[in-house]
Amino acid sequence: MKKLIVILMVAQVLFGAQYSRDSVNNIVIDSKNRLEWQDDTNIIQGTWRGAINRCDAMVLDGKSDWRLPNINELRSILDYQTNREKSIFINPIPVSRYAWSSSSMPNLIFYVLGFPRGFLSKTSSSYYIRCVRGGI
Repeated sequence: MKKLIVILMVAQVLFGAQYSRDSVNNIVIDSKNRLEWQDDTNIIQGTWRGAINRCDAMVLDGKSDWRLPNINELRSILDYQTNREKSIFINPIPVSRYAWSSSSMPNLIFYVLGFPRGFLSKTSSSYYIRCVRGGI
């Protein structure tokens, strides 16, 4: 049995299991991009400013350096085969809903990632908030 566990652990490292879940602390770990994603029961909606404030104030897993992800980080959790968030999230953003990113364009228009599409939106709209820490 011990040999099987060791083989599985080595296979995970060799074949790049990119995502793992820490169910105790309610986070999803992306080892490839060195990111940790919030995955607690508090996946809520808000304005862009509310999203920034929520992530900046978040303390999860004893860490306080959470932030709103940029559009590329947000895209990294999209499963392009199912057009949804990766299945490792236990509290996924609902299908056909959208999540804020920190990426912006002039005139206070921000990128929003929809599951499955992205688009630009004004800051007063209300979309889901998924916080991240670390960096690509």
